[in-house]
Amino acid sequence: MPVIDRSLDDLIIDKMVTVLAAFSAEQAAIQASVKFYVERDQLRPIERRKLPLVNIWLDTLTPEDPSTKTCEQETADINIDCYTRGVEAESAPSDQDAMLRLYYLKHQVKYALYKLINADFGFGAGIIARKHWPRFNLFQTDTKMPEEQIVGGRWVVSVEYAWQPEDISTINLEELRVDAGMFDAYYSYGGGET
Repeated sequence: MPVIDRSLDDLIIDKMVTVLAAFSAEQAAIQASVKFYVERDQLRPIERRKLPLVNIWLDTLTPEDPSTKTCEQETADINIDCYTRGVEAESAPSDQDAMLRLYYLKHQVKYALYKLINADFGFGAGIIARKHWPRFNLFQTDTKMPEEQIVGGRWVVSVEYAWQPEDISTINLEELRVDAGMFDAYYSYGGGET
């Protein structure tokens, strides 16, 4: 059996990570304070020293117009989580500083991904059927410790694309043999049951 290719949603996430990491490096070369870290599929709690952080991961994969036949379109909802922390001000980080940095990080992510999304993630014509411009929501971080002043927000990008299974031409789909122990049958789509 041949090795199947990586899924399109996996390749899209790779491209997002690459674009965001390059954008962060370009921005940091101009002004170090606007640098952010980029991770992929990070499930463990965030490290406070690696903030601001952008974490990209696949949330859901939904078939379009599902039926009893194989679906040829699916929609991937990709989460882009943004985490920031307030700047130390006298004795404690500031809520307002944390939110201001989150708003700026939100804008950085949107700016960096704009061209990639509008260019169908670099895929050929017809592969990406539809994409929805990201929507942004604030969320409570998994630390849930107010003394940390870590805030988070999430972009969700929905991408609908064509899905075709790998070439299965080596399997003869016109003939089928069913062996259920006590019952054994051979089916041929051309000639019926024998």
